[in-house]
Amino acid sequence: MHTLWYIWIDYFWASLKGNGPEALVQTVAYAAIALAIYPPLRKWATQEERALRAEMHRKMDHIIFHHPDIPPLPPSPSGDSVAS
Repeated sequence: MHTLWYIWIDYFWASLKGNGPEALVQTVAYAAIALAIYPPLRKWATQEERALRAEMHRKMDHIIFHHPDIPPLPPSPSGDSVAS
């Protein structure tokens, strides 16, 4: 509980008062507003999310395919191959 209190006071509370580390909460709020309003930024964020998600799935498929204790996955309904 002490750690949560420390993080709240030193990072978020100070940021809300305007003198925190790089105005953390303000930066997150501005980024969320920019993503909601500016279409090219929203398109970029969507592409980045898809790329990160694809990379994560590729790594997890590799782990599942090469791990002896995990049974093979059933084929997906869309017809995509699971392990390559």
